[in-house]
Amino acid sequence: MKGTPTMCEVRKGEIVYNEKGKLMFNPLEPGGVESPETFLMLEIIDELRRAESIHPVWPNDPIYAAAIIGEEAGEVIKAVNNAVTGKKDGKDSDYRTEAVQCAAMCIRFLKNLDNFDWNTKY
Repeated sequence: MKGTPTMCEVRKGEIVYNEKGKLMFNPLEPGGVESPETFLMLEIIDELRRAESIHPVWPNDPIYAAAIIGEEAGEVIKAVNNAVTGKKDGKDSDYRTEAVQCAAMCIRFLKNLDNFDWNTKY
């Protein structure tokens, strides 16, 4: 991605991307983040920002918003099931990517709590 730092420009706390725009940061390398949890949160925030740029409108209906989380959780279950049963290649990237996307949608749901129309009648 144009304008993003390269690995040689890493300083503590930066989010670094590879040439395909994917987050890359080894928390165990010198100059990396302090913990695996910090790395995961950076990865989830990166996914949240990506999702918000692709889908800038978030529903104000709390049931619809919660259903988005449910849909993402279903994708995690499907990816894990495929990995365990061998229906797919079982690469870590499938279920890891789905889990990161699900976590990002949970954060997006929490970010929008004050914007929900809690008086929706069905």
